[in-house]
Amino acid sequence: MKREDETYDELLARLATTEKDIEERGGFADDGVVEDMARARKDLNESLKDRSDRQQ
Repeated sequence: MKREDETYDELLARLATTEKDIEERGGFADDGVVEDMARARKDLNESLKDRSDRQQ
């Protein structure tokens, strides 16, 4: 069962992870996080463009 590239500790951690653990980890983000991230990316891109334009 141990994969060639993993340690025994990693094997045990992988085997100890249940489907319920995975489902609970999947819900870590609040509603609206996708929109918040898109807005933050747009703001950052605009800021970088503004700085680049000022340096030219």
